[in-house]
Amino acid sequence: MKRLLERLEIEVRLLEALRSTTEEERLALGAGDFQRIQACTERKEKILEAYRSLGISRDHLIERLPGGPAVLAGEMSLQALIRSIGGDFVEPLLEAIGTIQSHGRKLKRTNSVNSVLLQRTCDLMLRARSVLAGGASSEPVYTRRGHFRTASMDATVVREQA
Repeated sequence: MKRLLERLEIEVRLLEALRSTTEEERLALGAGDFQRIQACTERKEKILEAYRSLGISRDHLIERLPGGPAVLAGEMSLQALIRSIGGDFVEPLLEAIGTIQSHGRKLKRTNSVNSVLLQRTCDLMLRARSVLAGGASSEPVYTRRGHFRTASMDATVVREQA
C-alpha cells in the first residue's frame, strides 16, 4: 500500500504541474502569444508522457493487489478496494485520490475554456488569411457550438494559396 501511495502522490504532483501549465496556456491563448502556446504544449506533452508511464506502473501495482483486477476492469472503485484492504495508509490514499479527482475536475473546466480560446484564435487566423488571399469573409469559422463551418471558408483559403 505504501508503494501505491507513493505513486498516487507522484500523480498528484504531475497533475498539479499539468494544471498550472494549462492555466498558463489559457493566458497565452487569451493574449495570442504563439511562442508561449508552443512552449506550454511542449511542457504538457512531457508531463503527459511521464503521467502515462506512471499510470502503467500504477496499474501493474494495483493488478497485484487482492481485488485489483476488478478495479482495472471497472467493476470496483479504487476507493472501495482501499477501504476493503484497510491498514495504516487508508486515509492518505483516499486523500490522494480525492486530490486527483479535484485536479481532474479543474483540468476539465480549464480545457473547456482553452478549447474556446483556441477556436477563436484559429478563427481570427483564418479570417486574416482570407483577407490576405483576397476574400473578405467576416463570418466566424466555428459555430457557437464549436463545430467547424466549412461553407464560410473562401476557396483560396481552403486550397492554401494565401
